[in-house]
Amino acid sequence: MNRPAATTSVKADDFLCRCTPSETERCDAIRQEVKHRLGSTDERLISHIVSSLDCDYDVSIVEINSDMWFGMKAVRADEAKTQCYIQCDRIEDGFVAIWKYYADNFKSINDED
Repeated sequence: MNRPAATTSVKADDFLCRCTPSETERCDAIRQEVKHRLGSTDERLISHIVSSLDCDYDVSIVEINSDMWFGMKAVRADEAKTQCYIQCDRIEDGFVAIWKYYADNFKSINDED
């Protein structure tokens, strides 16, 4: 199925909900894209995400909260301390969205100029 690029974009302050079929489809599409881009498997995806955030983007997950859903905050160790805050029904979706936000918007610290 062809999806417009906007359906899988992630904003710095986003909510990944699974309340409707279209929202679930968005979450699944983002997960599949990130899994593919990292060359990962379902079993290792979170490990690959956390390692890549740290080693490729200098990003740390600094906060995880939960009530009716999860809230996750990540901070990049740049001068601006660029933050990303994701609310999500499933914590895996939060990790995936945070990685996608930084990977789509920042160059890896390992890329040569």
